[in-house]
Amino acid sequence: SDERPRKAVVSTQSTMGASRMDHHLRITGDLYELCTNEFQFDYLRTKHQIGYLIWAFWRSTFRVGAFKHILQSSTFTCAAIEEILHDFLVNKVSKFLEDMSEEAFADFRKSLLQAKLQKFASLKEENYSHWTEIQDNQFCFSRKQQEASLVIKLEKTDVIEFYKKYTLA
Repeated sequence: SDERPRKAVVSTQSTMGASRMDHHLRITGDLYELCTNEFQFDYLRTKHQIGYLIWAFWRSTFRVGAFKHILQSSTFTCAAIEEILHDFLVNKVSKFLEDMSEEAFADFRKSLLQAKLQKFASLKEENYSHWTEIQDNQFCFSRKQQEASLVIKLEKTDVIEFYKKYTLA
């Protein structure tokens, strides 16, 4: 019999469409990720002990926004991981967002605002940011400041609508 541990990996992606210049979509995705990241890790890795790799992140790649989940396990099958992830996304996240206090939401929003207002850590980081704007033909060199000005306007309902539109759809 084969004594090697089995390994299963599940990767999902919810695509949001063009996002590079849609600052509201981008920051709402950032805030959704921030609000749910710790909860997801606790639920999927700590409580369900799916495995050693539990990632969820919002990214814009080639100007297309997407929310991705990557889960790897040596104890669960792909089907079992998919079932747990589906239950998490459909039932647990909905309740978590609805039950989140305004104070907790304000803390997440403040954290995102601080991240957006953070100065570049190095010239290399700033250079990379500017070259990305040039390569993407966007030329939005003040993107961080523009997005920061929108963060303070986000409400919990914006994050819930983002979740419903892009995760549940």
